Amino acid sequence: MTRRRNVRPSTATVSAVDVRIEQLCMAEGVDDPKEAITRRASRLLDQVEAREGLGTLPVDLDLVASFAGIARVNDIPGLAVVAHIRPTDDKQRSLIVERRAEDPHGRRRFSLGHEIGHTLFPDFWTDPRACRPTSDDPLAANSEDAVEGLCDQAAAELLLPARLVRPFMRDRELGMDMVLELAGVSESSLFASGRRLVDLSDRPAAFAVFTPRLSKAQVRLVEQIRRQPSLPGFAEQEEPQPRFRLDYSHGSPDMVFLPREKSFSADPFTRALGSGEVEHARDEVNLHGRTHSFEISVLHAPLRIEGEIRDRYLATVIPA
Repeated sequence: MTRRRNVRPSTATVSAVDVRIEQLCMAEGVDDPKEAITRRASRLLDQVEAREGLGTLPVDLDLVASFAGIARVNDIPGLAVVAHIRPTDDKQRSLIVERRAEDPHGRRRFSLGHEIGHTLFPDFWTDPRACRPTSDDPLAANSEDAVEGLCDQAAAELLLPARLVRPFMRDRELGMDMVLELAGVSESSLFASGRRLVDLSDRPAAFAVFTPRLSKAQVRLVEQIRRQPSLPGFAEQEEPQPRFRLDYSHGSPDMVFLPREKSFSADPFTRALGSGEVEHARDEVNLHGRTHSFEISVLHAPLRIEGEIRDRYLATVIPA
């Protein structure tokens, strides 16, 4: 374990977020904020296990919340944000978490885990009202605030503890079939389950999101074709067709980087759309000037946003 030197940058040169993360790392004596927040989440589970027993998946997250000082968890119809945490009105040292009632069950569980994550920061009880609402974008990874990202890390450990997920992974092959099974037994989302399995995998892997669309260059080409009709006597120029392109990927540390916009072969995606089942294929993809062979496992998982159904595919990508 690398111990952190007891030296802090001047608060005049860092943001309040940086200071909170610095305090977290100093409290745990480590340099890596993810390791620090994971340790705190694991200790909270230790407390639950010692007094009540942790059992098996799914984790009783309401019970875990009570050990973090959360007195009530309310689901509110029409809530403007995914979730938020606030003190109770009775001025006691207890909290309320409010979640958007319309969200799926797995998403609401992750939201509760995220809000529990806020309580794990050393300065939380100084001003519990200072917590920002959870991001409404499932792919944003809370990039505007590193504290929010660390709360997501805590949620993953609380909802899908390594001590329970690793035994589940034994004698199972990593792929979207495993993601589906873990999401079912843990009552978590496919997105959270896919990321967690990649994090705990003992081999290089990535969890990825694809959508069928044109590249930016192809969009410009289509606009040009439509602005400039073909000359008489010349064949009309065909417009390019959408390909299955990467929107998001979450890879293990030893996984080759998958650039956004990269396209993969259509075969497993079209089969997944037609069958409604997980489809498997091997694909050859050029990355960074080299050809890489991947085993890809694909599930068609359309997403509803503001009443509109958007095509989306979830996949595991593993070097062959």
